[in-house]
Amino acid sequence: MTSKPNILIIVTDDQGYGDLTAFSHHAPDVQTPNMDRLAARGVLFSQAYVTAPVCSPSRAGVEYGEAPGALGSEILLFMRTS
Repeated sequence: MTSKPNILIIVTDDQGYGDLTAFSHHAPDVQTPNMDRLAARGVLFSQAYVTAPVCSPSRAGVEYGEAPGALGSEILLFMRTS
C-alpha cells in the first residue's frame, strides 16, 4: 500500500514580488529566514495565479476548491476600521 504524501500549503498575506529572500529579486531591506528555510527544504513556486486582489476571496477559493465568485466571496470579508 502506498502512503499518502504530506502536503502543507502556507498562504501569506500581502506578499509582494520582492518580499521573500529565497528569490534573487528580493528587496534589499527584506529578511525572511524562516520562510527561506521552508523553501530550501521543500518546493518554492516561482509563478502563481491569484483569483482576487485581496486575501479573503483567494483563501476561500483554496479552501473550498472553487472560484471566489462561485462562493459569493469575491469581496473583502473582513474590513479594518483603523
